[in-house]
Amino acid sequence: LPKWTDSFDTVIGWLIACNTLPDCDMRIVASADGIVQCGYVETVYPSPEMYRDGVKVELLKAEREKPRLKIFHAGMRSEASRQQANTGAYESLLVDKDGSITEGSRSNVYFITKQGVIYTAPDDDVLGGIMRKHVLGICKGKSVEVNFQKVNTGELANFDSAFLSSTPMRILPIKEVDSKTMNVNNPSLRLIMAEMENLVLKQIKA
Repeated sequence: LPKWTDSFDTVIGWLIACNTLPDCDMRIVASADGIVQCGYVETVYPSPEMYRDGVKVELLKAEREKPRLKIFHAGMRSEASRQQANTGAYESLLVDKDGSITEGSRSNVYFITKQGVIYTAPDDDVLGGIMRKHVLGICKGKSVEVNFQKVNTGELANFDSAFLSSTPMRILPIKEVDSKTMNVNNPSLRLIMAEMENLVLKQIKA
């Protein structure tokens, strides 16, 4: 890591001391020429009703370059934000040139069959992250079958349920993809949600 990372605590301390904002997320960005920016970012946290009833998502034809790298794509994020504002969707699912769903604009996405089998894009096609790692770990521990395969938009009718994952969201059920209604009470989905909450509580207590 660059030498300036040693001063993370100092930089964050300055930011907090100079502002009076409530609890929210922070973003630290380092450019190729060595300039570091630290600031607050707007984050929409799910409500209890969203965890119970699920959220609406919309399909968006967009791809992230080098998906495995955490690079901020301003154009794609702006387009996703406009779509969400216009449709009332909570999240936008990115669709590649082949018509396959890769991930959310700020999350990973998973689809579940009626038999409880999970489909999610291969690791090379998405930004992984710690929450995806935990989701896959829970599936392995609970013997939930996972297929690393992108779902084409024309195949949505083959799936019973779907959910998003990210650090702010944890596990968030999807109730609707465009006009396709999803089952928010799929047993595999609710099992993973419960196991994730148990994992988070254990880490907080530790």
